[in-house]
Amino acid sequence: SGTWSKTVMTGPICVIPARMASRRFPGKPLVPLLGLPLVLHVYERCRLYDGFSEVVIATCDEEIRAFGDSRGFPVIMTSDRHTRALDRVAEAAEKYGDVAKDDIVVCVQGDEPLLGPDMIEAVVKPFDDDPAVGSTMLAVPITDEETFLNPDMVKLVHDLKGDVLFTSRAPIPYAKEFSPDIGAKRVGGIFGFRWHMLKWFTGL
Repeated sequence: SGTWSKTVMTGPICVIPARMASRRFPGKPLVPLLGLPLVLHVYERCRLYDGFSEVVIATCDEEIRAFGDSRGFPVIMTSDRHTRALDRVAEAAEKYGDVAKDDIVVCVQGDEPLLGPDMIEAVVKPFDDDPAVGSTMLAVPITDEETFLNPDMVKLVHDLKGDVLFTSRAPIPYAKEFSPDIGAKRVGGIFGFRWHMLKWFTGL
């Protein structure tokens, strides 16, 4: 069961997956940033985008559910066996109910406190522009060598249309010396899917 109030969908739903058992940073969602838990920053930043029908938190942890309840945030409880954030998002969307196959589900990772409405708009807009678009992701320019070389940052290469060709934890594109001018980009923590595409993707 979850603790949320269903609303009529007038736009995409936003799901913030959050769990306490992060391999690299246990307890991360509730760690204070400027005195407030990280997941609170992310939730409030998502609410700045006025196109969402609803913003919900998806978690398997009672600590996060209790925090969400204390703030009146919609929380959907999910399995504790998921290893990927998108699997948690898909379960939450399934439990949310009444999501049509072409409805948009946006995943905002629970560790993206600096996101803005413009970044969400960049992920959502392609769905409005082209009914054939099934999924999108945010691509963020890399401006420093540390990020470029960091294997925890997933890099991507796309074609001139913006279609992703491949991703890698290795520094791509190859360069003898890093410069912001090489056009390197990393995967941002915002992903958009039509509901039927998310079910297909997570089912692979």
